[in-house]
Amino acid sequence: MVHRYSIGVGLDEQGRITGSVSIVQGCSATGHDLEEMLDRLDDEVRRRLHSGDDLMDVDIELVGYDLSTT
Repeated sequence: MVHRYSIGVGLDEQGRITGSVSIVQGCSATGHDLEEMLDRLDDEVRRRLHSGDDLMDVDIELVGYDLSTT
């Protein structure tokens, strides 16, 4: 089973790329590039929603990028 989460993407004041999963309260991450931010955001979703599961067995897909300025 794949868990899909829509994310919002933008830039912070320092020019870093930020991403958040609005359906998961307080779930956000930053990175120097899109790939780094997505890796960090994936880890954050896993920590917040799947802490009781074997994290390696959970398929997460971050979809629906909403580009905005934060």
